[in-house]
Amino acid sequence: DDLAEELVSLYFRYAHVAFHNIFHQPSVEAGLRTGTLPAVLLLFMASLSGRFSTHSSLAEIPIRERGLPYWMEAEKLIDFYSTSLLTIQACIMAAAYLSIEGDSNSESVFLSVACRMGLVLDLPNAAVETRLERDLNLRVWWSLIAIDTWSSGSHQIPRAMPVRHGVHLPMDEHSFANVRPDEPVRDANSPKSPFVDPEPSIFAQMIPLNQLLYRIFEFSSQVLRKPADTDIADETKELYASLEDWYDKLPPSLKDTPENHSSWARKGSGRKYTILHINHRYAGQLLLFRFLYICQQRSDLPANDPRQLYAAKCKAHAAGLCELLRRADDTPGSDVRYPLIAHLLVVASTIQLFTLLFSPDEEDISRAKQRLEQNFGRLSRLQKYWPNLDASVAKFETFHLACKAGELDVFRMDRWLLKFMLDYTTAVSKSREHDLRWLKGP
Repeated sequence: DDLAEELVSLYFRYAHVAFHNIFHQPSVEAGLRTGTLPAVLLLFMASLSGRFSTHSSLAEIPIRERGLPYWMEAEKLIDFYSTSLLTIQACIMAAAYLSIEGDSNSESVFLSVACRMGLVLDLPNAAVETRLERDLNLRVWWSLIAIDTWSSGSHQIPRAMPVRHGVHLPMDEHSFANVRPDEPVRDANSPKSPFVDPEPSIFAQMIPLNQLLYRIFEFSSQVLRKPADTDIADETKELYASLEDWYDKLPPSLKDTPENHSSWARKGSGRKYTILHINHRYAGQLLLFRFLYICQQRSDLPANDPRQLYAAKCKAHAAGLCELLRRADDTPGSDVRYPLIAHLLVVASTIQLFTLLFSPDEEDISRAKQRLEQNFGRLSRLQKYWPNLDASVAKFETFHLACKAGELDVFRMDRWLLKFMLDYTTAVSKSREHDLRWLKGP
């Protein structure tokens, strides 16, 4: 019916790709029309997208609660005894729903089930008959690795998914959207193979960025387990160079420019483009945040000291993320509304606070104020949809209050601040000592 069509459309607009990339939209829409779309998938899609619906039948239900009835029915339909792509997709969506409800422990359990099934099925090498089947397997495989990266970083637990070398990358967005469901699979070395596709692929670029992000997660945690005077210059330099190299090697059409943003939006991939560059900006902030405090404490550092470069680059990444989201809002088909964006906005906003407190440049201060106002407005608009955004807002309020109280060591990278930057599921304690236990290990 019209409600189901709307909910599926909203799912692909605001949830799919933002949370995961595990479906072929034309096939899902065709299945909905013919009645062959599995009920468990439709219900989970509705649980994530119902909050965005303007359908009259949902008008009396509070926005945040519109997904609950669908979730309750979908949960009953998961068959954990069926080791299949369908069960993996259902578990991934269940994990996404639990995450937005703030139940991060259950989210981790459902994700673990999906990961184990993906490994048991050996998705990249599973026998298939069509190009669509093979590419869906690859997309689900790489999505599991991406979700596992964020979840394990937030929980400070080992990843469930190993990163294998030699696994094919997914085909480009245009080819995937237009592949015929019955098109037979070809040899991987064929000139017409989907794995030797000349078109730029946003998803394919996300994969090495995700692997780099995991290395930054690991590095950030390991540094805090070492003595305070440990020299991390070489490791920082190597990771910084890798992040710069990733961006430099992007195809020209995928660089972060207003023209490219508009172009990808016209192709129907504006939100994917937005998310790609959001993740890049966040990775840069996480890697370099510690140098803000270091440089503020060491006014004797020469301008050409690498630490000064890192601090400036951290500010540039934060400003770039704020500008990217402003541009996405102004570019039809590019706006993003997934809950993780609130966490990333909070991280970028702390860097704007740093500028307000320490910059001697009035223009910098003015721009930082403007970005903070825009970020608060965006957070307020998102908060009405997602329950777990309350934790992000509370987290920033705690940070802001510490700044107002003159506790400027709040910018010093320790276990409390790393939890602030990595854990997107929970608020932080006002007592820095309390959250020092969050980082697992000695």
